Amino acid sequence: MASLGRTIATVAIWMMVTGIIITGMIMEYDAGGIAVLALIMGIGAAIATEKIWLTEGESKDARDRERREKAKRRSMVDRMLERLDESQLNELRARLMSEQDGEAVSLEDLLEEQARRKEQY
Repeated sequence: MASLGRTIATVAIWMMVTGIIITGMIMEYDAGGIAVLALIMGIGAAIATEKIWLTEGESKDARDRERREKAKRRSMVDRMLERLDESQLNELRARLMSEQDGEAVSLEDLLEEQARRKEQY
């Protein structure tokens, strides 16, 4: 739908430019004046068309920039947790809540153990 609005705006701009130039021709202004008017109006319409159609790309760039900034702010632990599948998350939860040996299991120990497991496979 967004491109429909852009298309309508583009067509309207170029129709107005065409209408002004044709009106100038009908009113029999001198040929040099019409040529200059057509050139100025054409450049203006081209710039307006470019701005209309490039707005989407610029907003994508802004969204990508915002996404990268958010990713930088996230901690290493958050990124590591995203990489774990459901069974690994369940194992992590169980180990962190486990009090079988009376000691709390540190996250670093779990990460080291996970790295050892990956090396074995």
